[in-house]
Amino acid sequence: MIWRFSDGTEVTLGGTVAGATVLARRLREQLADGSATARVWPPPGGEVQVDPTDAAIVDRWLQDELDFWVRCRGLELTLERPDDVPPLPAPPWAGKPLEEGMLY
Repeated sequence: MIWRFSDGTEVTLGGTVAGATVLARRLREQLADGSATARVWPPPGGEVQVDPTDAAIVDRWLQDELDFWVRCRGLELTLERPDDVPPLPAPPWAGKPLEEGMLY
């Protein structure tokens, strides 16, 4: 599986990041130092560490990065995603009874 950003950055499932852009450097650094996280569920505690072999988590992480560069940096950047990305895992609280008195 390969994700392609419009700036030429390519990310391959397994953690290989190709490209000579600031985005590519940032993604490589995040994977190398362990700071790569993906927002997969609502807060609190909705972020998980990126596993470069998990297509759903990598996809979410790259979408988060795209959002950062487009919204915060004002870049006109797009992401070409693979067609067969699996869904995100269910949250840890899925299927558990609701707590009485709690607002959801």
